[in-house]
Amino acid sequence: MAARSLVALAMVAVAGCASAPPADPGVPPAEHLTSGLVALEAADYNIAYDNLLEVRSVCGDSPLGQQALLVLAAAELDPRNPQRQIELAAEFAAHFLTLRNRAAWAQPLAESLYLLSMEIGASDAVGTRLSDGSGVGNEDDEPVSGVVATAGPNDSSATDPAAERAETLRRAVFGFVPNPVPAECGVDWQQVADSETRLDLPVLPLSPVTERIAELEQERVDLLRQQGALENEIEELQTELARIRETLRP
Repeated sequence: MAARSLVALAMVAVAGCASAPPADPGVPPAEHLTSGLVALEAADYNIAYDNLLEVRSVCGDSPLGQQALLVLAAAELDPRNPQRQIELAAEFAAHFLTLRNRAAWAQPLAESLYLLSMEIGASDAVGTRLSDGSGVGNEDDEPVSGVVATAGPNDSSATDPAAERAETLRRAVFGFVPNPVPAECGVDWQQVADSETRLDLPVLPLSPVTERIAELEQERVDLLRQQGALENEIEELQTELARIRETLRP
């Protein structure tokens, strides 16, 4: 099945040259989620992603799939993850926030993940790559419109490992939605009502850290320039003072 192929490709992108035993598709998705969480706690990102992506391929944006999505967002934001990509953390959290059936209890968590990602460097373009998150697949595994970005012939992801990893993970996380969704993926979460669904993502109330660092760096440069100018002025004044002393010497 195409979704299985995407998961396999994503694992190659995440693991690189390292090898990891593939997740058993016969295991219930809830067990895959648990295994993914245990692997994350042990900092075994290959195994963690293998299991979490398996949940996404089976459950899509169902309740259990939403849990896997938010865990993936947290993993992409985690500084202990050597391959983390802040842009993906923002995209995963933003996708959750655009779902009509998103879990009400998890919305504050997703908003915090999204805003933290934006604060430390994710681009504003994340919002422009989102659909309303309501697309569903069919029995033929039709691609879902949303965060998935299609690489063109001149796409830099062809030569950039990080970009290739991001593109492959996007396709594995968002590319397909099972139809029908298995009952074991959960159907009893309290959900946010359709009337409360919004496309507007939360707004960062302050400048991103990257901008603040750039501003501080510019201030440092300006202060160094002022320091240099003051030192030159002091040197000129000292020269003039020496000349005056020489003139006044009897």
